[in-house]
Amino acid sequence: MEEGMVFSIEPGIYLPCRFCIRLEDIVILREDEPEILSALPRTVHIVQVLNDGAGITAPDF
Repeated sequence: MEEGMVFSIEPGIYLPCRFCIRLEDIVILREDEPEILSALPRTVHIVQVLNDGAGITAPDF
């Protein structure tokens, strides 16, 4: 890795038919330390998944 490189870090957990979570950050490598460019809050959104027989749907945020 070299100074000035930009990375997308996207760890996630996916449990089929149960839930999923994914965190997304954009990071630039600076001389002394990485700088996180993402400024999104780490709040939790719980979405009820509905199966209407035509497929699985979820409401929009």
